[in-house]
Amino acid sequence: MNNTATPHNDDKPFGYYEQNTRIICENTLAKPKKKRAITIERVMEMCERDEYEGICIACGEDAEGVEPDARKYECESCGKEKVYGCQELLFMVG
Repeated sequence: MNNTATPHNDDKPFGYYEQNTRIICENTLAKPKKKRAITIERVMEMCERDEYEGICIACGEDAEGVEPDARKYECESCGKEKVYGCQELLFMVG
């Protein structure tokens, strides 16, 4: 058994290769995640639910456990301090 990493490129969705006698599987067709649009409708729905939610303005992901007037909380998805609460977002998109 060969212990060197030799990726295979045969246009299949997954690439398999050996690395230190372990088989590694990686998705070779993975696409970067598209940022969700921050619209007034999305923010209004979030405020109406009143469940302490916010949105990261860097990556567009929803955040939970966010005060309505929150500013610059850290995003769990991208790690940037760009999460804002729904009331703050109303000022930004309204």
